[in-house]
Amino acid sequence: DYYMFKFIFLFSLLIITGCEKKPLTDDQIENKIYEMKQARLDIKNENWKSAEANLKQVLILEPEYPRAHLDLAIIYHQHLTNYIHAIYHYDKYLELYPLSVNNYFINEQKNDLKSQMEKKIISDYITKTKKINKPNIKENEALKKKQITYITYTVAVGDTLSKIANKFYNDPNEYTKIFNANKSLKNTQDIKVGQKIIIPK
Repeated sequence: DYYMFKFIFLFSLLIITGCEKKPLTDDQIENKIYEMKQARLDIKNENWKSAEANLKQVLILEPEYPRAHLDLAIIYHQHLTNYIHAIYHYDKYLELYPLSVNNYFINEQKNDLKSQMEKKIISDYITKTKKINKPNIKENEALKKKQITYITYTVAVGDTLSKIANKFYNDPNEYTKIFNANKSLKNTQDIKVGQKIIIPK
C-alpha cells in the first residue's frame, strides 16, 4: 500500500508539472494571434496607426508579451510621437525582459525621450509666455492717439491766451485749447506774469 501510494503521488505530480502553462515563444504567439501577424505586416508597410491598434489588441490577449510593448514603444517614439506612451512601453518591455541584449539601447532611447520632453515643455512655456506678454499693437496705437503731451510755459509780460496760442499754434483762435487744459483758470483773462501754464501739443 505504501509503495502504491508513493507511485500515485509521483504520477500525479508529473501530470500536474506537465500541465503547467509555459510562456509562449515569439513564433508561437505570432502563429497563434492573428493581430500580431497583422501588426508585423503593418510595420513592414509603415501603416503605423493600424500597427498600433493591432498591438494593443495583442496586449489584451497576451499582456506580458515583451515584443508587443517594444514595438509600440518604437512606434510612439519614432512615428506617432507620444513620448509618455513610448517611455511606458519601453519600461514595460524592460520589466518583462530584464536580460534583453537591447537593454542598453532602450535605456539610451528613454533618456533621449526624456530630454526631448524637457525641451518641448520649456519651448511650450516660452511660447506661451511670449503670447501672454506680447504687446497689443492696436491697443498701443489707440493709447498713443488718446495720449496728449504737454509742455509748461511761463507767462511773460504782455501775454494773453490768444498771443500764447498764436506763438505755439500760429493761430490765436486756438486759445481755447490752452484754457481747457488749465483747469485752475477761471476765465481767459485769468493769467499773471510768472504763472506757469500747460500748453497741449
